[in-house]
Amino acid sequence: MFKRVFYDLLISIRKISSPFYFLSAAKGVFMNYIVWEGRQLCRVYFSIIRNSIKLFPIFVLFQTLLFEPAWSRTDPEPATAKVIQITQIEEGKIKLDGYLNEDLWIKSEFGNDFTQKEPIDGNPATEQTEVRVLYSLEALYIGIKAYDSDPENIQAQLVRRDYQSQSDEIAVLLDTYHDRRTAFEFAVNPRGSIRDVYYYNDNFGNSDSSWDPVWQVKTKIHEDGWSAEFRIPLNQLRFNNENSTWGLQVYRRIQRKAEEVYWAPYSKEHSGFVSLFGTLTGFKGLPKPLHLEVRPYSVINNQRRHPTSGNLYNPRQQTLFNGGLDVKYGITSDFTLDVSLNPDFGQVEADPSKINLSAYETYFPEKRPFFIENSGLFYSPVPV
Repeated sequence: MFKRVFYDLLISIRKISSPFYFLSAAKGVFMNYIVWEGRQLCRVYFSIIRNSIKLFPIFVLFQTLLFEPAWSRTDPEPATAKVIQITQIEEGKIKLDGYLNEDLWIKSEFGNDFTQKEPIDGNPATEQTEVRVLYSLEALYIGIKAYDSDPENIQAQLVRRDYQSQSDEIAVLLDTYHDRRTAFEFAVNPRGSIRDVYYYNDNFGNSDSSWDPVWQVKTKIHEDGWSAEFRIPLNQLRFNNENSTWGLQVYRRIQRKAEEVYWAPYSKEHSGFVSLFGTLTGFKGLPKPLHLEVRPYSVINNQRRHPTSGNLYNPRQQTLFNGGLDVKYGITSDFTLDVSLNPDFGQVEADPSKINLSAYETYFPEKRPFFIENSGLFYSPVPV
């Protein structure tokens, strides 16, 4: 009896002194700790979710009070809003050359008295700028003279379309629906490089640069500064032809002074953007434009193989043809029909060459129209 007890005691001591015993015990303690931590984390997460649900109405109220929504903003007072009376002309009376020397330009009403946003918010512009607007039944004409006291130092770079450059720039923004929420921008620098952007939700940050309408502009640098002459076909814009008033904003950047000025004052303190535009009034008899865009494509692929390589049953030379068609038709000013026949999502302009000497990959922006066109329709203030 005593021998049996003594033997069991020795076996127990041997097990305890074994390193595997301690590893097994440590494993058990660790697993118990993990289970306990998991339960604690679950309690914390459930508590956060429960409190978030309770605080959600307060958060919504706080957002509403802190960030004023677009629909609750008020328009500028009529006494301070800028207004230009537009003049109708016959098509073909304006020669698009950038000089603005026709009598129609000289006799038309113009807007001036631009206001700084940068560098000194609210101060008058250091250089004079004049904007004139005419229209025919086919196009909108905008002439802008950007006077400059030092025309030899006007900054002008030749860049690709829709690229921002370290240049002077003039931009025209049109709120064609006069809804104080959406606008079309047409911008040019002294070298004739252009940008066109669509803004939505009355916010400067909500923009779509993939919008590429067909329009013309000519620029000239002269002894008084530089000038730009725009011709924007009406069929490239969406508007209500019964509305005689549009929103208008004109922007100018003087690169060497880091100065940004606006015709209708646009301060850093303003929460809106399109709602602060001036007014372009006097439209009469605007026709309903035909919004029709046809974009066909074709691809020819010629394949050749060496006589001694490949499958001998396949022809040595083979020519393959492929094609398709994209049609965009504006049924009304608010409704567009898109038709695509045999689309090829890979047919886009080539990406520009870039030299990457860093440790990070090079990412190119999406350019396929199918994926980027009207992307503003899917905008949400909450990331999804």
